[in-house]
Amino acid sequence: VLLSRIAHLEAASAAAARQHESQIRDLVDKHEAEIKGKEERFADLAAKRANEHRVSLKRQKDAYGELLTKRNEEHRREVRGLKDQLEGVEERQRVFLESYVEASLDALARVRDGDEL
Repeated sequence: VLLSRIAHLEAASAAAARQHESQIRDLVDKHEAEIKGKEERFADLAAKRANEHRVSLKRQKDAYGELLTKRNEEHRREVRGLKDQLEGVEERQRVFLESYVEASLDALARVRDGDEL
């Protein structure tokens, strides 16, 4: 009777150990699933933040490009205006020098001819 009682207790103990082991495995699986879910959420958030950062950088780059284009166009207009002014000065100088040379030649011719200035 004692041996059968011991055998029965051993069987009950083994069954309890298997049940406990099964519960532990279930808890481990549950925690692993939670960890995996948190890792996936973290990866999604990291990807979302990286995308937001990329979009923000692109917007900043585009805005800076537009600013540079605008400044370049302003400088181009300014240079064009300065070139126009320079051409005007050169034209006035040319006309002045032509007039001066013409007047000088006329004066020289009069001096040669004996005319008074």
